[in-house]
Amino acid sequence: GRAVDTVRVTRTREQHPEFNSILLLFEALRLNRTLQVLDATAANCQADAAFVLEEAMWSHPALTTLYLRDNPLGESGLRSVVRLLLGGRPQIMNIDLVNIRDSVGVQQVRFQAACVGGLHRANLELPQHRALVRRLLRFASDPARSGGNILKSFRIDGRATKAPSAQPDDDIALPRAGHCVLQLDEALPAPPDATAQSTAAVVAATLRKRRVKVDSLRFMFLTKVWEGLPNEEQRLQLLLACSKDLLFSNAQVKKLSEITHFLVHEVIRCLFSSVEGKTSRLLLCSQVARGRSEAEAIAMLNTLARDVSSTLWLHEDNPTGHYRLDLSSPTHFGAAERLMLANAWQVQCARAENYCDTSQKGNYCFWRNETYNDVAFTCGPDWILPDRGVLELDYASNLLPPAQAQGMEDTRAQAVADAFAQSGIQDMRKVRALKFLSTRFWITAAQLRSWLILLPTWEAREELLVVLWKRVVDYTNVVDRALFYNSKFFREGDRAHLFHRLGHLNLLNPLKIEDIVKYRLQLGPQEILWEQRRVVFAIALISSREHSAPDATFDDKVSKKEFVIPATWEKGVPTDLVGYLQVSYRSDHGRPEQSGHRKEICQQFVGWPLVIDGEDSRKR
Repeated sequence: GRAVDTVRVTRTREQHPEFNSILLLFEALRLNRTLQVLDATAANCQADAAFVLEEAMWSHPALTTLYLRDNPLGESGLRSVVRLLLGGRPQIMNIDLVNIRDSVGVQQVRFQAACVGGLHRANLELPQHRALVRRLLRFASDPARSGGNILKSFRIDGRATKAPSAQPDDDIALPRAGHCVLQLDEALPAPPDATAQSTAAVVAATLRKRRVKVDSLRFMFLTKVWEGLPNEEQRLQLLLACSKDLLFSNAQVKKLSEITHFLVHEVIRCLFSSVEGKTSRLLLCSQVARGRSEAEAIAMLNTLARDVSSTLWLHEDNPTGHYRLDLSSPTHFGAAERLMLANAWQVQCARAENYCDTSQKGNYCFWRNETYNDVAFTCGPDWILPDRGVLELDYASNLLPPAQAQGMEDTRAQAVADAFAQSGIQDMRKVRALKFLSTRFWITAAQLRSWLILLPTWEAREELLVVLWKRVVDYTNVVDRALFYNSKFFREGDRAHLFHRLGHLNLLNPLKIEDIVKYRLQLGPQEILWEQRRVVFAIALISSREHSAPDATFDDKVSKKEFVIPATWEKGVPTDLVGYLQVSYRSDHGRPEQSGHRKEICQQFVGWPLVIDGEDSRKR
């Protein structure tokens, strides 16, 4: 038949109950190789339609003109269009994105290239889901972006199936019925290279591969599109669409801020996380001060610092801390993206080094207490980072200092203490600055105590312990009566909050379990109580080995009574017991922290490498 070079789409009248019929047309365009002009003005295209169009036209050889005026694409749909413009094969020279409105429907698919690993489920009856499967298959087979062939399994209706070919010019034929499940790896560097690379370097390298790097020619086209938008609101829409999938250079962001100087703050705020390198990002901040008085410049810089603080102060080599992130904000989204990649890498390192699992739910994950829009969830392989909503979590890494790490010299530690004492800034700002620098030093427990003394507020002391607890080389001296259980540093409520943030297992010291005044642990079948059952398990093992009975009471919300930990619990704590166990322990043996069984239990439950029978447990 005659080759088609122009397609004009009008608003569809008949709708499928689960998708706009225009999605079928866009999906069919993947088979075309001659189309030059696509006009979908006012065709009621929403976010899913834009995603299907992006996938269908990604490798198209001829498309040069695209009209999408007056469509409710929303931010997600506009992101798909921007990815196609700046990362796809078509050399589009003309595009109309005027009057793009918010999407009114529910988006069926989500695709985050930077955090693509995990389980992806698709209903093959829906064109947007078929487009997602094709996109994932192409992404997984492209080593330049994925880092290798990351497809682990491909199933349709529960049966393992050979995945279709996903070469750039191949059509990926999929059935139009059934349910498909794909499992993808993160494809981060594999051991033994794991311990040779910092988390920050791995995260940066992964984002460099996964995000779309804007070359100079396509940046010129982007500035043309930017200047063609009629008002500030639509330029902000485009900025937001560019902020979560692209990678810009410092010079490109400066250029955009200079084109429309009245939007300089918004340009830098939105694209701050899209610039590689902390130095390049910091240099952007000076743009907001250009042409302003000193007072105005200081005010603008302070405002910008607050707006980008989630990315500005995040250091992937020490991400431990509390985060509350509004994912509609580009800098908050960028921080969440980096935290997901940091978690994936550090979990991989922990497994490679045979660290024990000290996670909250027994899944090795370093995210704790995670909620999305104030609803608890488990960060697992089937959780995909949304582009809106509020994500809240505590990050608690269990990676230990390397064997050769040494604390800083006492004279330098004293210089830090003097700077703390003489500085007039708020205590929490001192702690934040110290966290940012913490990846450059190691300290001893005694040095940490000397810094804690200088902080007058309980909140600042708690935060300092959180950010530095894995920078202490003699970590067996942190959770003891001299520091963690010292009432000069932490009240009982502070310790309860630290258990919540860092975890019961991470703050368990089997060598000095006598230092615990009273341990309060919740028991039950819930996944979130896994670590607390492990703590009781460890106490039961110590009790059995030393033939000593812990002092314990059990509260099942009906009555509170004395409780004897059964000997069978040394093999595991049952999940059918529901309530609160309060326990303290005293050993009848002298210096039990020196005993070999204590060190073995320490290695088994908290992973501290110790010398056992003259041998470093890391070599076992």
